[in-house]
Amino acid sequence: MRRHLPFSAAQYAARDVSLFPLSRAGLPAPQTFPMVRGRLLQVNGQDVDPAAFEDRARRLVEREFNLSSMQTLPSHNRITAGRWFAGPDDNSFSVEEGIARTLGWKLGDELRFQVAGRDFTARIGSLRKLDWDSMRVNFFMIYPVAVMQNVPTTFISAFQAPSDPKAAADLDRRLLREFPNVTNVDVSQTLSQVQNVLTQVIMAVEFLFVFALVAGLMVLLVSVSMTRQSRLKDYAVMRAIGAGNHLLKRMQMAELWLMGALAGL
Repeated sequence: MRRHLPFSAAQYAARDVSLFPLSRAGLPAPQTFPMVRGRLLQVNGQDVDPAAFEDRARRLVEREFNLSSMQTLPSHNRITAGRWFAGPDDNSFSVEEGIARTLGWKLGDELRFQVAGRDFTARIGSLRKLDWDSMRVNFFMIYPVAVMQNVPTTFISAFQAPSDPKAAADLDRRLLREFPNVTNVDVSQTLSQVQNVLTQVIMAVEFLFVFALVAGLMVLLVSVSMTRQSRLKDYAVMRAIGAGNHLLKRMQMAELWLMGALAGL
């Protein structure tokens, strides 16, 4: 069971990891990531017009992006183009390759974001491939550390709760009691719903497979039955001109195997 925990900046800076409820529950201290909200204003000096995009791309540019800043590349990220930040003052973006492809971005493109009333402009310096199945915290956009200073920041983390429902509920209560402004999001319920939908889809596909298999067998039996009289006449003529039982059996097996292969195909 996974939890995502956003922290306020002051609470993150003042917290004592040794006293954190996760540590007392025997869980490793969570790795936290800064997160700010920013709206895309311009791409290569051109104002962003949501009407110029379609479907998912339009939804992306209409809402605010979750931006993060960090100095080292996360272990579950892999650089696919460009290079990671040369230092904390490197004024460039690291962008997830999927969203870059969706929005038509490429290395070297200049992006302008507005964060808390301040504008930030930088070029895309690298593209990253993310492991979305890891259930770790991922970001489409990452800034260098120095660029995102002095802006309102929320910290987010993810951890795996105890498998015992009672222990997990007790941990949630302690988190909310000691950190009242923590938003604790249980994503296990969402995963359970997704799993239920996938189970139903699998059952539907299995039913269609069995139905198609039965229908194919019925077509094969009907075709064999309809040609039975014609094949009996052919066998009689062949027997009259000297064909033996072994040859007729081989011809019949070859015909049935060919019809079965065509039906299966």
